[in-house]
Amino acid sequence: MHVCCPPVTLEQDLHRKMHSWMLQTLAFAVTSLVLSCAETIDYYGEICDNACPCEEKDGILTVSCENRGIISLSEISPPRFPIYHLLLSGNLLSRLYPNEFVNYTGASILHLGSNVIQDIETGAFHGLRGLR
Repeated sequence: MHVCCPPVTLEQDLHRKMHSWMLQTLAFAVTSLVLSCAETIDYYGEICDNACPCEEKDGILTVSCENRGIISLSEISPPRFPIYHLLLSGNLLSRLYPNEFVNYTGASILHLGSNVIQDIETGAFHGLRGLR
């Protein structure tokens, strides 16, 4: 005697397909959200991940590196964002070397107040094209 599964009704089949579709859609949505968040965190760059808090508002990223004990710009890296404000006030910067800001092309505001800057070499600000 041959025993088989009971026949599946059209309603059960539709329910099973709908359930499968909903699970696939949910999985896709969650995956997209996770990837989007990961890209956003990585998009700003290492400076925002490790060194300084960053906040984006109205298409401008503010990188708040104030009072961080930064001695040299080599301790930080430029953010990966088209337009940003770089706030470096209250650090221990004492000398600005040639091409120090060459990779900071997106900076529209640069604050260097309350550092201990004693020497600014010629060409230190090369690369800062968008300062206002």
